[in-house]
Amino acid sequence: MLRRIICILLLHMSLYTQAQLIYPFIENERWGLVSSDGHIISDAQYDYIHEPTQRGNYIVRKNRKFGIINGRGDLIIDLDYDYMKETNHDYLVIKQDQRYGLMNIDLEIILPPTYLYVGLFSLGHALILNEKGYSFIDSTLQVAYDIKADYVHSSYPYDHIQCYEKDDLHGFVNLKTKNVYPPISTHPIEFTDHTAYIITPNSAFYIDERGRQVKNQEELDRLKKMKTENKYHVNKKSYGISRTISLNQFEKDGKKGILKSNGDVLISAKYDFFYTIMDSSSMHRYYLAGSKIKNQLAGSKYDLYSDNGTLLLSNKKGNIEFDFITSGFIHVKDINAGTVYHLDDLNQKIIDYDSCYMILWRPTDLAPEELISYQINRDGKWYVYDRNYQLIYTKN
Repeated sequence: MLRRIICILLLHMSLYTQAQLIYPFIENERWGLVSSDGHIISDAQYDYIHEPTQRGNYIVRKNRKFGIINGRGDLIIDLDYDYMKETNHDYLVIKQDQRYGLMNIDLEIILPPTYLYVGLFSLGHALILNEKGYSFIDSTLQVAYDIKADYVHSSYPYDHIQCYEKDDLHGFVNLKTKNVYPPISTHPIEFTDHTAYIITPNSAFYIDERGRQVKNQEELDRLKKMKTENKYHVNKKSYGISRTISLNQFEKDGKKGILKSNGDVLISAKYDFFYTIMDSSSMHRYYLAGSKIKNQLAGSKYDLYSDNGTLLLSNKKGNIEFDFITSGFIHVKDINAGTVYHLDDLNQKIIDYDSCYMILWRPTDLAPEELISYQINRDGKWYVYDRNYQLIYTKN
């Protein structure tokens, strides 16, 4: 009977943990975890807590050592490792005593830390290095290719192309087509428009990604048409991103404005520069119009416009900054303190704060960072809010 009660309690705890969202928080420069109902999962004792793994565990770092805690805050892998990182193929890269290995998501060591290097998986392959040289292993951890090379690197943005160097000559491996191109080029191989220019002591020519020589201009033009346009994308779950983009600007009397696509004036020419801020939740764009403050070497004042040219907020004094927009909220900062407004109702304050920290996690190496929570300090207290400014936790 007692055993049955214990099992029911453990099941209840497991279901409770799964039902609650877990957020990181920072106290005295140490990281902890708190659930969405304000229950402390882990006290603030770690130097950093990484984003959750596929099994809901958390890689933690303390005193330059790595370990793993579960969703209840229990330390299930001791802080014995010099490095830990979850890959995109159900493995964790581990490092111990300057050697690398792999651990599966069940936290079993499947590749002992005896290698000089173990890379992240891409297209079902990972690069490893030992005393014998470089190899690519597949998802079953079997060696797929042995590469006699002095150095191996990816050909960004073509991650399936792994270039290598041997005795000052260059070749490559195509992980998609499983082609290995021998090291014959005297110059590093760089792919553009799905082709690369090969230079040898006696000739120079173009090749495609399979290593086949492109023999005529017609074939070269066909390959160039395969180029995908490099567009700017924003992860809708990530925090707002601010950057300068190409705008339809015009100048009048030394000042800048913005035109509509039909040539009509959208924003009058009375500013020194423009930025855009993208709200990543709604994908709406806003214009940040800046004017330099006279008699100051540095410093500007800003006005905030919607994408239809409506003036939303005006900063006449010059000591206020529109810090960032995310999930439909805007932060208006004055020195360190600030106020959060909702863009749908700029007359109503959501929160005042003395300081605010955005806590970010990166789901994968190639993904943008995601906003997880805000930590706000006000009147000697600090508060943890989720990305929609729902209060999670308060501490004096």
